Parts: sequence; structure tokens; C-alpha cells
Amino acid sequence: MKINIFVKSPRGNKHFLLKAHEAHSADQLKLPLSFYGEGQTVLIFPHWEIEIKEPLVARGETGKLNYHYSDRDGRPYVCFPNSIPDVSKIVEVLSVWSVGQVCVLELDRYLNEMIAEAGNPQAFVFWAKTRQGIELSRIAFS
Repeated sequence: MKINIFVKSPRGNKHFLLKAHEAHSADQLKLPLSFYGEGQTVLIFPHWEIEIKEPLVARGETGKLNYHYSDRDGRPYVCFPNSIPDVSKIVEVLSVWSVGQVCVLELDRYLNEMIAEAGNPQAFVFWAKTRQGIELSRIAFS
């Protein structure tokens, strides 16, 4: 499943192209089980992993961005080490992640630092909109 995300910012609109991969068992995961904390996180299957197609960021050049590279296919994935069991969770995760990546790029701060300042991930999206003028404008699935 392809996902297009558009984020509005005072510095211009940003676009992310992603691809969701559905895994029905641990052997189908693109990211290693160790990424999920080897038992500390309970994955619910099916589980979705989100590959980042655009913008392209070379391995080692991510800086503060929230990417994790797969050892299996070498591609970048959204860094979210918890279970994503369905499309509604995909929307929830990507709403925070996409706004967060734009904030990271424009404010040169770590996402976890900004989420902590806001209080929680959902409050962060409101914080980004009201304090920084950065907001999700659209998520489209195809």
C-alpha cells in the first residue's frame, strides 16, 4: 500500500512518499526483531512496517531524522518500535512522524525532545501547528 503525506509549513509544503508492508509473522518483518526490543514490545500480527520512498536519505546522513534501515533490504523505514496492527494506527503514527520530521528539519531539534516538551505525541501535533505553523494537510492511500 502506497501512502502520500503532505505537511504544510511556513517554509513551504513537504511531501513524503511511503510504502506500507504487512507482516503476518516475525520472519516476514523487514526490520530485525531486536529493533522491537526482543520481547519488550509485544507485536500484534498483522504488523505494518512503513518504508520511506521519498525523500531519499542516504544511510549515515539521517542526523536527527527518525529513520531506521533494514538489514534485510537496506531500505529506510519509519522509526516506530511498537506494534502497528491496522490502518488506523498507521494514520496515528504517520500523523506524528511526518509533522515531526518537518519540525526536525526546520527547527534542528530531536523529535523525542519536542514530544516531551508538548507532553505526548498527540499534543505534539497541536504544539507544532500552534507554535510552529507546521501541520498535516493530507494523507492519501493507494
